Amino acid sequence: MRKLYTRLGLCALVVGKLACTNGGSGAGSHAAEGDSAHKEVSAPSARLPDGDSSHKDAMPPAAADEKNAAYPIDNISAFEGIVQISDTAHYSDGFDFTVYNKDLTIWKKLRFSPEMADSAGMMPYMFNYDHNLMIYRCLQRKGDYYLVIVNEKLGLQKLISVHEKFLMFQNWPQHLASAYAVEFDAKKNPLRKDADSLAAKIVFDREQTYMPDKITGDWLRVKWGGESSPKRGWIKWKDIAGNLMVNIFYEE
Repeated sequence: MRKLYTRLGLCALVVGKLACTNGGSGAGSHAAEGDSAHKEVSAPSARLPDGDSSHKDAMPPAAADEKNAAYPIDNISAFEGIVQISDTAHYSDGFDFTVYNKDLTIWKKLRFSPEMADSAGMMPYMFNYDHNLMIYRCLQRKGDYYLVIVNEKLGLQKLISVHEKFLMFQNWPQHLASAYAVEFDAKKNPLRKDADSLAAKIVFDREQTYMPDKITGDWLRVKWGGESSPKRGWIKWKDIAGNLMVNIFYEE
């Protein structure tokens, strides 16, 4: 299983290379956030990436009135969701999109392409051209724009239009549900029969692939053991503080 991870360190995929700081272990991450309200999201199929380690740090000066603050890479409490390439986007050789300053002046006109990794100031939450992956964490929607972090290392905030043809918004439960599989620490976050911290535990098998199946509040139902007669159980996908408790895999 190829994997991408952003948890336990600041990471960005840049043309097949994974950049991380603060360390990181075995599997990958990034994930989702949802209301504590019991909201259910069924899981469709997903996509993509893989890589090693390196990236570009170049950064143009921020506007004088702009306040930048880097956010923890494994905490999604401040974010409504993500902005990524649309699931229905069809393009043959990349596509163009525009990033705006908060005063709606143009910051950059970009093309999704391998060369985009070299664009000064850009460090998306995730990026891999070969796997059609580009993800920005979204703080909020402001009118016709999404307020996103375009440089995770510096916390640089910019705007992307909600009308961009090839981009789409997902809240965290939707994004997590679209993943291929997840990894979790079964000692700290055991499999349970129901979405309840007091529910009976299920024996964890590290040889199995645990796939997202349904989300209810902070709980994620996973399935494993084959499509014909899968087994199912529940884990927490985030804690009360908004820290991710799963690592996400985007392809088999």
